[in-house]
Amino acid sequence: MPKNGISLKAQGALLHHQLFLTLRQQILDGVYREGDRLPTQEALSEHYRVSRITVRRAVSELQAEGLIRNEQGVGAFVLAVKQKAPAAVSLTYLEGLKRVASETKVAVLVSELARPPLAVARLLALADGVDAMHVVRVRERKGTPLMLLDAWMPARFAPLLTPPALRKRPLYELLTSDGTQLGEVVQEVTAEMADPYAAQHLQVKVNSPLLRATRLVHDNRQQPIQHLVIRATPLRSRLVMVIPGNELDTISSGHLVHDME
Repeated sequence: MPKNGISLKAQGALLHHQLFLTLRQQILDGVYREGDRLPTQEALSEHYRVSRITVRRAVSELQAEGLIRNEQGVGAFVLAVKQKAPAAVSLTYLEGLKRVASETKVAVLVSELARPPLAVARLLALADGVDAMHVVRVRERKGTPLMLLDAWMPARFAPLLTPPALRKRPLYELLTSDGTQLGEVVQEVTAEMADPYAAQHLQVKVNSPLLRATRLVHDNRQQPIQHLVIRATPLRSRLVMVIPGNELDTISSGHLVHDME
């Protein structure tokens, strides 16, 4: 536990869930190892400047997730945590899409022509007032939702993107089924808080942290054909990148963009 006290704020996620996430990450990172006793509830309360009730609720969540065992009158002890193996990325972009499609099931939530948000319309180079095809899906594995996918495409793709077709074939295959060839993909990765819609479909709490990957897909003529937002919980998903040594000085290696004037 850091030496200096930290004050959790009653904004966004509830205080006890903020504390749960903080302690959970420390356990997963090995700050607290198997067999270690967590600081006492009194110490946690003082360090994070929250009530004992808040600490008890956070500890209960840790126990419910199987990260600790709570011995009455003795303390809370860390249980064995299965460590994530270092990810070995050996798939291309398209191979990754195929793998996701083969390893998950899809539920189609939305498939309709609608007015896109202004920012999306501009990225897709659509004139003001022009409708686009909107498709929202959830991909899950063994009954657990992994990704909420929100896609917009030019209206010319609408005949290809019927609910039955979307349930049978991955979206990228449908987009290329008319002869369209994929070109450049620009991806941004950020984080956001789960709104009620995302929380419901990803089965997480409202205001829980989410990974957000935004992709702008072009065809081989450099025309934008898809704006896709992928939302996933970091409790189940992570984004892994491997940058070959000969690409360290290229734009494909990516870079951080700081939105400050």
